[in-house]
Amino acid sequence: MTTIPTLVDVVRLLATGGGIGALLSFLLERVSWFQALSSSARYWIVLVVSVGLPVLATVALQFVPAGVWEALQPYWNALAAGFLVWLSSQAAHKLLNK
Repeated sequence: MTTIPTLVDVVRLLATGGGIGALLSFLLERVSWFQALSSSARYWIVLVVSVGLPVLATVALQFVPAGVWEALQPYWNALAAGFLVWLSSQAAHKLLNK
């Protein structure tokens, strides 16, 4: 059984920069408007997001009250579960269509 990390754990991971590059590559590779940009524009967008996400995550961890994180947790669980189902479907599709 897969355990979904808490929202605070994920935000802490973002605050340390962990996984941002892989996540950006995974998401932006599939966005046609991003792929249509010049390599220079893509470079700057990835740089800004790579630096900006950890800063925003740190600010959120510092200033968002614990009660807000607790209230958001059930929604995060549902979102994360849906993402895991989607990711599993993509993996199965790739394996079955080799």
